[in-house]
Amino acid sequence: MTLGLAVFLLLLLLALTLAKPHVNKKKYASTLFIPGLALLSAATSYALVALIAEYTDVFYDGSPRFFLIVAIVGVALFYLFLKTLNKPLEHFSGRAWLLRALLTLAVIILFGYAGLGIFIIFALSGQKTFYLLIAFLFWLLLLYIFLTIIWRRDRFKRQRKYLFAIFLLCTLTIGGYYMWELQQEKIPVLRDRAIELTQYEPFKKSAKLARLEAPARFKITENLPRLDGAIALYPIMAAFVEATYPTGDYSEPQSDGKKLLRMRNTPGAYQALIDGEVDIIFVAAPSAAQKEAARKAGVQLKMTPIGKEAFVFFVNSQNPVTGLTVAQIQNIYSGNITNWQAVGGKNDRIKAFQRNAGSGSQSALERLMQGKPLMRPPIEERPGGMGGIVEMTADYKNHYNALGFSFRYFTAEMFTSNQIRLLAINDVPPNKDTIRNGSYPLTAEFYAVTAGSKNPQVQPFIDWMLSDEGQELIEKTGYVGLN
Repeated sequence: MTLGLAVFLLLLLLALTLAKPHVNKKKYASTLFIPGLALLSAATSYALVALIAEYTDVFYDGSPRFFLIVAIVGVALFYLFLKTLNKPLEHFSGRAWLLRALLTLAVIILFGYAGLGIFIIFALSGQKTFYLLIAFLFWLLLLYIFLTIIWRRDRFKRQRKYLFAIFLLCTLTIGGYYMWELQQEKIPVLRDRAIELTQYEPFKKSAKLARLEAPARFKITENLPRLDGAIALYPIMAAFVEATYPTGDYSEPQSDGKKLLRMRNTPGAYQALIDGEVDIIFVAAPSAAQKEAARKAGVQLKMTPIGKEAFVFFVNSQNPVTGLTVAQIQNIYSGNITNWQAVGGKNDRIKAFQRNAGSGSQSALERLMQGKPLMRPPIEERPGGMGGIVEMTADYKNHYNALGFSFRYFTAEMFTSNQIRLLAINDVPPNKDTIRNGSYPLTAEFYAVTAGSKNPQVQPFIDWMLSDEGQELIEKTGYVGLN
């Protein structure tokens, strides 16, 4: 930022020197015209360059290159504004000047309400910042045209071709951006809710649900435990329910108005357990924040491992990199390694995606970092409450230079084999054999977690999960059992 500010000031002095013959000193000497114009130029430049940084991979928002570009663009805008505005107005009679002043006031009021309307429409429709900025530029250009016609009609005649060029440029920009968005929509995205859960619903002849060949030896007929958990572990929960619960529709609220089988993802499941809304949750190990929330609520989390899974990293299948070391992963996600060339790949920036805070995979990454600070994750704008826009951690997009992480089973459900490649870690590939024998370095257990439930069926249910039948369902689902 210091470099950018220094360059901006130096170039600003140069622009003032070049524009000096055109400056009307008598008009501007006793005003804040020059510093105000400089501030407007800097703010406009920052907004434009930040927008480019958000939607491209050319440079990072906040990097030295970012502030350098802001400085150069800002000075160019300042010089353009100065050259445009720095000419004496025509001499009008008092009546003509008053008429023009009233027309100017009416135009400003009209455009002010129109601008407010545009902002409200775009906010309620959840449009991205880009479209709002383009709409603002159109609004500003129209305001300029009307005011120029009122005060400097001769200038408007001379500048018509330039104004038309600006309109054309804005139109082409919108068209180009829309085509870019269509292209981005074709890139596969890894989202938590990409699994089609109806394929695993119990007692509905779900095609993918794991089942025992014979009826389970353990059955629950009353005091049915309330279950919740991570999305990727829903197939195991559903298989357990069909094996041990009475036949029924557990996707609907029961007689007490509550669901027995829920799936609120890892953060929601931990919070529901802490609040006493559920008896058992099926999740990865808790994050530090989740442990602290339990401690503050006076709740003791009991973690019972019921299976094993691999924490995996993956890239686009066209990426030549086939493996990373734990140290390289730590350096990538702390921001020390930013180019694939440093780890044996092409000369491309690494676009390292993360997951939402509190999710099982994000908590696993935080543990892998061993105290090293995580860099800021890619973010994206999404519609929020009341039609607003909120910034959230971006979902993984399968760009050619992307790096993502999750659990092995989850990635198998998300992508076909030709879209991504799971990376070997420390030269060990993630598969059932390396998970089972413990040679894969990022093997993780997943848990049935309780918090002091008084339901008498909870502990017998967990004991059955650890039995041969429970472990068989875990293996058939696609995970690795403990035995």
